Amino acid sequence: MTQTNRATAKTNRLAICVCLLLCIQLAGCGSFAQPVMQPLTATPQVEIASDSATPVPTIAPTATSVPPTATPTEPPPTATPPTATPEPTATPEPTSAPQSPIDRLVAVRNAENGAVLFQTFQDAANYSCANCHSPTSEKKLIGPGLLNIKDRAAQRSPEQSPAEYLYQSIVDTNAYVVEGYDADVMPANWAEIYSDLEIFDIVAYLMTLEGRSDIDDPDPAAESSPVDMSAYGEIALPADADAQRGADLFAELQSAAGFACAGCHYADSELRLIGPGLQNVGARAATRVDGQSAVEYLFRAIVDPADYLVADYDAGVKPDNYAQIFTEAELYDIIAYLLTLE
Repeated sequence: MTQTNRATAKTNRLAICVCLLLCIQLAGCGSFAQPVMQPLTATPQVEIASDSATPVPTIAPTATSVPPTATPTEPPPTATPPTATPEPTATPEPTSAPQSPIDRLVAVRNAENGAVLFQTFQDAANYSCANCHSPTSEKKLIGPGLLNIKDRAAQRSPEQSPAEYLYQSIVDTNAYVVEGYDADVMPANWAEIYSDLEIFDIVAYLMTLEGRSDIDDPDPAAESSPVDMSAYGEIALPADADAQRGADLFAELQSAAGFACAGCHYADSELRLIGPGLQNVGARAATRVDGQSAVEYLFRAIVDPADYLVADYDAGVKPDNYAQIFTEAELYDIIAYLLTLE
């Protein structure tokens, strides 16, 4: 206990004793006088701290939390900013595949010379390209029509460019046989007839053949009127028919037809070339059509090829203008030759 606290306690005890003495004196005198009470000076209360008191930990002031601002349940509507139209971006140019040597050569070759070569009859093949392929139509002649052939060639062999496909079709004719066509129909010796540069010229020409597709157009051959056979009277082989002269005519290219007969028919085999092989044709002709002799059947087959179609052969393949190309006497000469093919 401190010195000050002890002094305060002593003073309080003395004050109590004085009060008791006054009360005893008043009781002994037999009279009770109202004592005059002197107001006591208020002694400030001093907290008595115990030496062994456990100190009260100081509590750190708690930060006053500020109530959060109320967030509206639904935000006030705001105007939606217009969506900016993106600037059109330029489509990147497709990366071209590297050109092959054939592509590069064809690109610089002479397409006009290729057109001439395409039309030129080659004795070693017994054909010109134009004999079997139309450059102005997609329809079949003997081979496929070549109008727009560049587009079709791009689909034929995915691993080859159109120029590569066309080049291979000329130098290796059976490398890819188009559906509906027979192998070995196209001459296989073009690479011996033409130089590589000439073949590149032909391919360059074929790559220029573009135009409206006519594949679905009506076939004029199917709509043509049959030949009036009555103009020939009775069809019978005359006694003066010349088989040797007929053999020459059979082998001779007829520019008005674009073919020689020998270009489409074997004379020493029954196997198909483009048309039927003609060995022993006399015997077969006698049985083709009831009521027709071998001579009449062969005569009609030359001047009116649509009159009777051999099974598996297409109409419109054989030229139908031989009646204008050959005289009646020449027609009989050819028939006389055909009857010798045994």
